[in-house]
Amino acid sequence: MSHVIALGSSATEATQESNRDFFKLFLFSLVVVSIPVKNFAYVLPPLYVLAQLLWFDTAAAVRTVLFMATVVTISCTSLFVDAIRGQETNLPGVILGIVTFMPLFIMISARPSMQVDDTLFRRISRCVAWYVIFQTIIGTIQFAASGDPDAVSGTLGLFDLVSGSITITQMYFGFLMISMVLFLMLDWSTWLAKTGIVAGLVVTALSQSGHQSFFFAGALGLFAVLQSRRVGLMLGTGCVLSALVALVLYFYPTTLTSAESWYDKTINSPDSPKRLSVDGARPILSDPKNLILGTGIGQYSSRAALVSSGEFLSVSLPSVVVGQSLYFRRYLTPGLASFEERGEGSAISKPYFTWLSVVVEFGLVQSVAIAAVVCLTLKRCFRWMYQPCPEVARAGMLGGVAVTFFLLCCMVENYAEFPQAVFIPYLLFVVGSSWAQQTLALTQPPPSE
Repeated sequence: MSHVIALGSSATEATQESNRDFFKLFLFSLVVVSIPVKNFAYVLPPLYVLAQLLWFDTAAAVRTVLFMATVVTISCTSLFVDAIRGQETNLPGVILGIVTFMPLFIMISARPSMQVDDTLFRRISRCVAWYVIFQTIIGTIQFAASGDPDAVSGTLGLFDLVSGSITITQMYFGFLMISMVLFLMLDWSTWLAKTGIVAGLVVTALSQSGHQSFFFAGALGLFAVLQSRRVGLMLGTGCVLSALVALVLYFYPTTLTSAESWYDKTINSPDSPKRLSVDGARPILSDPKNLILGTGIGQYSSRAALVSSGEFLSVSLPSVVVGQSLYFRRYLTPGLASFEERGEGSAISKPYFTWLSVVVEFGLVQSVAIAAVVCLTLKRCFRWMYQPCPEVARAGMLGGVAVTFFLLCCMVENYAEFPQAVFIPYLLFVVGSSWAQQTLALTQPPPSE
């Protein structure tokens, strides 16, 4: 008996040590994404995989490495075939794609198997709440000083207003704040969490990232209806939804009219940049090799392809890391030229987005594998939604909202390659899912002998 107690005590100590290591890693990640240096957050995914290998989740790290190796092998095979055909290929794009797509590789390889006790969950919840409150203060000051919603980017774009170079950081900031609001809704019984939720909604509305607000509101509304048999949860979700809509319309009364205008210009217009890039994908995928294997990562519309083209960044890159594939030059360039000519800064009109990048560059086989993982994740969320335990049901609903919100955003921009926007939300999703999985296990009746 004493031996069993000792083993149990040893397991508990190991879990507590693992949780302390993860919390330190979470704080480190939070600091890195908050640094106002664009693209610095790309150091996070490889460091995270290394930390998994050394400390707390070796199996997940191995899955990530194997998935990356598979993608690189298939990509190089596709490039080899194109090279034999005499086509231009972009080897630097593959190398850069390993870095930019690593957040997606890590997400696909994740499982809700991390040991998350209540102590770790509450510590992260408090940390997130204070972080959101702090970023809301910074964002409010930025808005008051400029009157420009694009300047609301917290510490992520702390110096953008001063330098006069307002960039995509505002969009990263909005995604991060919305994801943190979702996580705080797991713990909304505390006043600190409620304050963080309100602060996050206010700064999200101030930043006027229109597509994010619409997608978040739509996902919340959908899952609130699906969870209608839990009246309290549905009403609480409805309050958050109503508050977001009211704040957005209060600060920007023309939001609905602007959304309709962007929809017409982007979806209905036959010569919109997005339509041109989607149309360009059709002849590419008419090749059976590209349909099955893809063009290879970094060859068409991904961020890796854009950056390695040498024409996307404002700084010049060394020639050794610059390249353009035939697919990029022939089929994506017209959309990029149209975007520049129209002079529109909205992400909605950009001629690239994750769904397009994955389908064209990864091909049918890998795209179906990724879609299968996403569907299994949603299936798990739906299963949790209808569990009798209220905490598990709330985690399932909010997990479904998070996945749906991310997928919708991936229809607008290359979100899967933005670690400054998506990496902390990924960590929060793992924490919330693992906590729900363990809570569910504790509430299940023991098997009958």
